[in-house]
Amino acid sequence: MQRPGRKTAEAVALASFRGEPARLTPSPGLSDAERKLFCDIVLASSPGHFQEIDRPLIDAYCRALMPLTETTKAIAAAPDNASAALLKVNAQAYRMVHGLAMRLRVSPQARAGHNNPASRLPRGSRSAKAARLCEVL
Repeated sequence: MQRPGRKTAEAVALASFRGEPARLTPSPGLSDAERKLFCDIVLASSPGHFQEIDRPLIDAYCRALMPLTETTKAIAAAPDNASAALLKVNAQAYRMVHGLAMRLRVSPQARAGHNNPASRLPRGSRSAKAARLCEVL
């Protein structure tokens, strides 16, 4: 039975001693750019942040971010000539990316400022195993 309340320092130290949880790997259906984005997201978060059930949401986030990036570049290149359809696609992609980012908790505010020491990820803590996890084939 799990005890309510804060974890003790010993419990936090024991949890970190047991090893790093397995990180998600990219889905096979993602493009190379989407796979790279998937890996960046997973590796930027703490090892236990995402679970297997989050994979479809991360896939959707990666797929939605690509059209958002492309339409934003097209609008920035010619802001006076941006068509209504392009602006509409950009707005829809932005809403989707924003909603998925909130649900996945991938914003900087979601990763920083926690009072729980177990939820903090030391900066630059990518292990060699984690780096190999997302090598593009």
